[in-house]
Amino acid sequence: MVTKEWEKEYQDIPGVASKARPFRIISQPNNDTLVIVVHGFTSSPYDMHYLSEYLSAQGFDIEAVLLAGHGSSFESLKQSNHYQWYQSVEDVYLKNKDNYKNIFVIGYSFGNNLNIHLARQHKNIKGIISLGIPILIHHEKEVRFCLPFARTFCRRYRKGWLDKEDTHNIEEQGHHIYIPIPNIVHFFDFVDHITKKEIDQIEQPILIMHSRDDLVSNPRSSEILWRQVKSKDKLLYILDKHNHNLLHSTRKDFVFSRVTNFIHKYTK
Repeated sequence: MVTKEWEKEYQDIPGVASKARPFRIISQPNNDTLVIVVHGFTSSPYDMHYLSEYLSAQGFDIEAVLLAGHGSSFESLKQSNHYQWYQSVEDVYLKNKDNYKNIFVIGYSFGNNLNIHLARQHKNIKGIISLGIPILIHHEKEVRFCLPFARTFCRRYRKGWLDKEDTHNIEEQGHHIYIPIPNIVHFFDFVDHITKKEIDQIEQPILIMHSRDDLVSNPRSSEILWRQVKSKDKLLYILDKHNHNLLHSTRKDFVFSRVTNFIHKYTK
């Protein structure tokens, strides 16, 4: 079943929170440019809705992906893995690739890792926009050291950086407060065995942005990405005084304008 709110066409999925539903925006008939937006690990398409609405107003069609197991219950997330998360993204690309001349991908956080893999597999993707990619995370040594013990003695990990107000808001948006320990293992497996091995094979134009004050993903991640991709056209912005989610920051106007300019440059 598909419902409509303003210009968004939402896909209703049993068990998925209302604000976490995947959506599509057709900005104009017979459009030749599609932007696929991909949310991060344990978050939802809601993170991408401001940017999506802005880009649709610039004349681009939008498809917002919901990763497998996300936006629903703890058990649904636990039953999913990194292969299924990637398949969620590739399915959307394959569904649309014959209908558009230009397809761009935008990722937030781990959505970038999935997009890098997609662009490695599908060279026809016109450009990549990376917002806060996690190649390195804060306190990574401690997390990796504790993981083997956590897999044995713990069922889940609570996001320690969230306060009570954050907790209420993100539950409503279909985000996960508690992360199943096996999913953290899947996350690191994807970063270690796919992302780190493929970034030097990326040739498409790429726009990379990161917050210097990101408390989740180390901004050195974006510096690594910028140095190692083979793209002839690559831009890197490290922004001050922002948190992990650049799309909800006080300077989102700067982010949105740079994203729009990047897409326009490669659709002329």
